[in-house]
Amino acid sequence: MNFKAACFDLDGTLIDTGPPHRAAERVTVRAFGFDDLIADHPVTLGTGVIPGAQLVAEHYGIDSVEEVLAE
Repeated sequence: MNFKAACFDLDGTLIDTGPPHRAAERVTVRAFGFDDLIADHPVTLGTGVIPGAQLVAEHYGIDSVEEVLAE
């Protein structure tokens, strides 16, 4: 099969990935004993998986970025 074009949706043009991303963050912080995202939760959407996990770990005082990624 030969393609003449490809479309990549990296900024929410075709699919709004913000709400499921936020839901996944809620599940993650709850696994570490938090009731919900705190009011000044960092913006991680669009930062990349590892940098986003690092932001969450630092902001919530979680020692292991690897555990955040695993969750």
